[in-house]
Amino acid sequence: MPPPPFDRILPGTSLTYGHNPNEPYGKLFLIIPSSVSSEYGFFQTWAGFGSSLNWERLPVPAGVTPAQDASICYFYNPFRIPPEEKVLAVFDNRRDIWSYDVQTRSWTRERDIWGFSPVGKGVSLRFGGFGTVCGQPVTRFYLIKGEGSSEFMVYNRLYGNGNEIKAPFPYWEFLAPFGKGIITDTFFYPGADMALWPPVPFMALTPTYIYAMQGRSS
Repeated sequence: MPPPPFDRILPGTSLTYGHNPNEPYGKLFLIIPSSVSSEYGFFQTWAGFGSSLNWERLPVPAGVTPAQDASICYFYNPFRIPPEEKVLAVFDNRRDIWSYDVQTRSWTRERDIWGFSPVGKGVSLRFGGFGTVCGQPVTRFYLIKGEGSSEFMVYNRLYGNGNEIKAPFPYWEFLAPFGKGIITDTFFYPGADMALWPPVPFMALTPTYIYAMQGRSS
């Protein structure tokens, strides 16, 4: 296993794994955000197996300034023609969400995140399967906004042509705020995270449970 081309992993680094079923191996994607290091902007992919394992530096989103935290998640959508293979990314202190196309090696800005506050430290983004909203096919992504917020949301990302949409589409939906009726302090903090169960393989429709960790500032 060859070493990565950098000598340290900084706070706020995010890692995700993905597998295109048409390829014999999976990939690891890594992003290192930092407002204090020239290493910000490294967006690495680790692909292959055996002696072919290798790191490759990929481009970064245009105009995204250095951040101190980020969250990325991979998804493969076999229902679209041609299939989609992408990585979604969010950065702290911002309201935009970006998708990286693995095949074209390019970034696209998606629908801005709704809500009262921008993304903060402890942000967590997870792929949540497939479904329909207003009769339109969507891929779902769950978002914990992070520090200073109790907002828990789902991003309904259209992958059809959208020609039948006659009214404003709910790209973002607010779910039940974190911890309501369970704990007194309902804000997220640095270190917040979530996991879906059962894990969503590329053909699954939706998870049954979502487990969240609040994180703490001390």
